[in-house]
Amino acid sequence: MQVRIYKYATKSTIVDISSALNYHRKNKRNEEEYKGSIQFVIHQYTKEKLAFAYLPKSTAKMVMNTIISHHFHHIFPYGFTQYGGSLAKNIARILAIKYDSEQNKYVFGISEGIGQLTETGGIKMTQKQKSVIAYLPYDETLKIAHEIVDFIKQAEITAMMKGKPLYTLVPDYQQVQNA
Repeated sequence: MQVRIYKYATKSTIVDISSALNYHRKNKRNEEEYKGSIQFVIHQYTKEKLAFAYLPKSTAKMVMNTIISHHFHHIFPYGFTQYGGSLAKNIARILAIKYDSEQNKYVFGISEGIGQLTETGGIKMTQKQKSVIAYLPYDETLKIAHEIVDFIKQAEITAMMKGKPLYTLVPDYQQVQNA
């Protein structure tokens, strides 16, 4: 079940932010890993375009805290970009967040297209198929950042109470801890 964290709508665009947190799996070394993300969906309904992208939990905390502390434009003077996608579906996605100092707004953009596996294991966009963009006022972006950070903190507390790791937990460490 996805939980909506925040929704912002204008006359032409909807920005919908949801949780894709609380995802645990075993890796190749038999370590249990936390693989949570925050999902961003931008729907430009005047152009009938919809795109979504994921921001890993740890990256979301870092980026949103720079917005909260009013340092985003200093730390990311050219904006922040997260590359991702799905190899199974051969799709590349790019989430870009920029600050427009002239209009005192944040610009959120998502691009989707045909993806190709790179030598380093990443997904490179070879052909852009669609791109959506949303302009959010400074104060609205601050609200979004606070809601995301607070939501992640609550999800982490819940995971800890269930004995689940927040990042990676080595089984040997867990056995020593229980001894």
